[in-house]
Amino acid sequence: MATWARPSQQAVSPAPRWSASDASAELRLPPLPFEDVYLHRKPIDNRRLHRTPAQGSRRVYARAFLDALLLFSVLLLILLPRHMSRVVAHELLAEESRMRSLEAARADLDAREAELLSPARLEEWARSLQLVDPAPGQMLALAPKPDRALAARRRVQAASGNTTTAR
Repeated sequence: MATWARPSQQAVSPAPRWSASDASAELRLPPLPFEDVYLHRKPIDNRRLHRTPAQGSRRVYARAFLDALLLFSVLLLILLPRHMSRVVAHELLAEESRMRSLEAARADLDAREAELLSPARLEEWARSLQLVDPAPGQMLALAPKPDRALAARRRVQAASGNTTTAR
């Protein structure tokens, strides 16, 4: 306890012995300040209480909200064109880089096409498919048979002045 002090074992001498009542009176500390004050917290329940709204507070809040909304819309109208121009500029740069990459790809394709259509490449491809020119003795010229009915029809048309050819 804070109000009782006990002497240490070294300070106690075995010669004179005091009684318990003498020791308690001599060793008792003076009372502490505010020792008799007790703190007590009483729970208070304010759930049933309702605050009455201030007169005109709803109108003040509505006015502040509408002012903030108006300020926001004005800022939006001021800043929106600048933002949209930045977005369009970014998209334009992206499209230009895409166009440059497509032009590079087209140049590569044109070079590849020119390489594939070169006469040396076509000859090599024809040899791989065995489409080579025949030797001079391998080719036979076939003459078509004369069609007498067709020749007669052409003569009749030439005589009548019709210049269309029969098929």
